[in-house]
Amino acid sequence: MNDPRTPLGVLLDPHDAERDRQLSRDHFGGYAAELLQHAGLDFRRLSRHSLLGTLPPIVLLPYPVRLARQEAESLERHVKGGGAVIACGGVEGADELFGIVASRRYLDEAVLAWPENGFGLERGEMPVWGAQLAVPAGGVQAIGEVRSAATPSLAADGYLGGTESGSGRAGEGVAAAAAAVSGVGATVRTSGAGAALYLAFDVPRSVVTMQQGVPVLGDAASAPDGSAKLEDGIRKSDDGAVIDWRWREESPEGPVFATPYADRLRELLVAAVVRCAEITSTPLALKWYWPDALPAVATLSFDTDSNEDADGWEFMRVLEQLDVVGTWCVMFPGGYSRALYEALRERNDEIALHYDALTSDLKGVPHCGWSWEDFLHQLDWLRSETGVERVVSQKNHVTRWEGLLELFRWVERAGITVDQTKGPSKIGNLGFNFGTCHLWRPMEDLRDGNRCMDLFELPFLTHDMHTSQRRVELRRLLVERVARHGGAAHFIFHPQRIHEEGMREALADVVNYARGRGLEWWTSERIARWEKARRRAKVGLAEADRSLRLDSAAAPRGLTVLLFGVKERFAGEGVERVQAFGSPAVRVVLPERNEAIR
Repeated sequence: MNDPRTPLGVLLDPHDAERDRQLSRDHFGGYAAELLQHAGLDFRRLSRHSLLGTLPPIVLLPYPVRLARQEAESLERHVKGGGAVIACGGVEGADELFGIVASRRYLDEAVLAWPENGFGLERGEMPVWGAQLAVPAGGVQAIGEVRSAATPSLAADGYLGGTESGSGRAGEGVAAAAAAVSGVGATVRTSGAGAALYLAFDVPRSVVTMQQGVPVLGDAASAPDGSAKLEDGIRKSDDGAVIDWRWREESPEGPVFATPYADRLRELLVAAVVRCAEITSTPLALKWYWPDALPAVATLSFDTDSNEDADGWEFMRVLEQLDVVGTWCVMFPGGYSRALYEALRERNDEIALHYDALTSDLKGVPHCGWSWEDFLHQLDWLRSETGVERVVSQKNHVTRWEGLLELFRWVERAGITVDQTKGPSKIGNLGFNFGTCHLWRPMEDLRDGNRCMDLFELPFLTHDMHTSQRRVELRRLLVERVARHGGAAHFIFHPQRIHEEGMREALADVVNYARGRGLEWWTSERIARWEKARRRAKVGLAEADRSLRLDSAAAPRGLTVLLFGVKERFAGEGVERVQAFGSPAVRVVLPERNEAIR
């Protein structure tokens, strides 16, 4: 990670993190590292002391900082010498460096209004958490605006906890706590061949807040239009969602969360980094999310629920006709026959757990409650019942959820790699109700050092959706949005409904439509396996005979690399010029062997 040739350096000072925790504030610096790793950017870790020495070409300050005079002066010299600096989430003590007049006032929950072609990206508004109020000084490029949200957040002060409600959604009739205030969204100040970019909004905190939400202690407020009745007496993952109902968009199925706002912020952070590479002509390599230049992938999961063996066999035959595999989430008690499990494994389907933490409450069935003991009992049962030694994935029945991180802790403790529980439980909150279509890692609270946990969350978009043509259009809309943002389009189906009218057609439509858009259908296990392999790969650019050479190590087959800041200095077989993250790039699909490419 700390290869001195790596052109990107990220401030991740342990003393900054400890100071936040002493003040009972979650520190999101470590999650900035997670965002960059998932984006495929290698980087060097910098300390406060590092800021006073020789710096890598691009420096990112990924969390709010107050710079000492010597630190600001060192960064100013770096920019004047042709380097770049990015501040994210607020900075004090460096107004001249970034071309701003910054205040010490921060908005907890805010709205970011991003203009068309800002950093080369499309326009749009999105929710953000943590934004510094600042105004641009003369001679700098000002981009967008942050302004106070129309309704206050219940996840206040940057805490992962801190609410007595079941949900972070404010609901109807809640007045704004104060008059609307606003500041600049971003600025770009160039100095010679160097540049300083200022992002007023806290990307890591915003992404974590949207993805993880707030603790589920009871029912959340239902949608004002009656389309999503969350007040159903069942604690579910979407009772903790914080993206307000007003962020939904109209679709063929009515209001849905049609934009992955957390993913838009991820892209904006990466766009700032690659824009700096472009301005400073710094060669920068990024490992694309998927192999062989795939725009995205898709995945199916099947919740077995009542475990009718005949329906399982019939559903498998439909999958064979479509030549598609998926992840079977098997529910306790009962289960399919051992012969069906063996047939599924032979065709490379994945067998996963469908943890039931509801039926003990509803029907008094033992071992189906919300506890580590019941989770482990069901996992042991699944291994015994199916013959699967290592269970990679799991999803909660009816998205059952309590608290904030307890389920993630159980999954991590059990050695399971992927949870799939975050997603909608009602028609009125389908889509990206947790802000993302990407595989993501949960972040622990401050009691455990805000570490990134050793598991992935794979959110889903819809369930079944087989009863009307308008739902066909909605599925297609969501596939298009996932393809636009490079994620994984995850759809749930229930095998026991295979005989219901329209189910076979709905399944066939989504499978074929995604294929037509260039997506491949993978299991949850394959997605996680690829993500780990991609992260282990090392790629770098080196000067060689007045040209650039791309070197790679431990790269899986098909690893696709995007090169920024290289202009005309990189050409050859297999090289394609594209536009990515708002900037021109060179795209290379690595060959079978790890050899240098010029």
